[in-house]
Amino acid sequence: MTRATRENLETLHAALHEKSGQEVTLAWLAERSGYAEKTLQTYVTKNMLAPHVLRSSKTTCHVLPNLSLSIGELRRCLSQRANRYTWEHLGVTELVSSLLDRSRTNAGLALELINRPEMANRLDAFVLLFVTAWEQLLKADLEHREQGSIFTGATSPMGRQITIGLPTALERAFPSRTEPVRRNIEVLKDLRDGAAHLLVPEVTGIASRYFQASILNYIKHFQGLAEEPPFRFEGTGLLTLGVAYESPHLELLRVRHGQTASEVKALIEKLEADAQAAGNQQFAVSIEYQLVLDKKAGPNAIRLVNADDGTPAAVVKVPRDPKAVCPYSTKEVATLLAQRTGDASWNQNHVAAVAEYLGVKLSDNEYHYGYRAGANVLHTYSDSFVNKLCERLKSEPDLVKNAYAARRKPR
Repeated sequence: MTRATRENLETLHAALHEKSGQEVTLAWLAERSGYAEKTLQTYVTKNMLAPHVLRSSKTTCHVLPNLSLSIGELRRCLSQRANRYTWEHLGVTELVSSLLDRSRTNAGLALELINRPEMANRLDAFVLLFVTAWEQLLKADLEHREQGSIFTGATSPMGRQITIGLPTALERAFPSRTEPVRRNIEVLKDLRDGAAHLLVPEVTGIASRYFQASILNYIKHFQGLAEEPPFRFEGTGLLTLGVAYESPHLELLRVRHGQTASEVKALIEKLEADAQAAGNQQFAVSIEYQLVLDKKAGPNAIRLVNADDGTPAAVVKVPRDPKAVCPYSTKEVATLLAQRTGDASWNQNHVAAVAEYLGVKLSDNEYHYGYRAGANVLHTYSDSFVNKLCERLKSEPDLVKNAYAARRKPR
């Protein structure tokens, strides 16, 4: 494509977006774009721009409202010959076109599967497909820059040419090891290769931050090469991203995953720490937000505004991590009580009975928090609960005996 043709294409693209949802004359489009009016008339008459631009009369046309036509799509529409393969209009080889097609398909499948919460293995499916999509996109880009550059020169026992691996493709595409996009892809690759057995549902909360960043990075890089986005976005999202999530408690992970619980917890904490340290949206999308009371609302914050026309609001306590407030298991509380009171007979059953007797297990509160694990509930307690029991024992020495007696009373 010549420079003049490229400029005409860009000005026509801008003119169509300017007149989105309106009737426009072909003469006006010709004047703005540099195309001949007869040429535009041919395009419209032959429906080469449909469904984005439709003929209204011999001299006018209607531009679709909320036009989403990209430069790449416009170029494809105006091609005077039927392309033999999808991306031929870009001047790329059939191999590059094939890699782009397969990359887009794999990325679309990854998005479809990650957005199906009923699938127990959706994390596995996403990293497998999306890492493959990235590898194909990077190889397409490298092959477009220099034909034959993705081949190693070796041949497999089956007689096929061997291409470079993802690590080599990443190094060539992003030479800097600190490049956030490269680091993000490397995290996904590590999850695929080395942590596949740890991709349990509890990892979803933190992993989705990396996934969302990778999706946005992918779209940007795909569009940079193909001149159009890989997906249609009319009224649809990309990934169900939690605004906030609760890092799972180790005791809950032990109930659900047994001996791998410690590994799962270590993976979650590593992902959390790396995301926090990087502080880069291309590495892991941030989900931090703030809720403040201010006289003047500003950007990047959810604000309660002090104004006459505002909606009445209640004062809300700052939320705290239940794990930090109630860190002790029933067994750990029994050990603490034995140390504090000098009574070695304290055990888990005593603690459970007293907690029921004092009514702290009826809800989540400053003394107690219950982690739901299917039909089971794991109970954890706070320092305030231990202090409460120690004080109560001073006025009620037979606290444990009374708690068991209360259990035996008919309701």
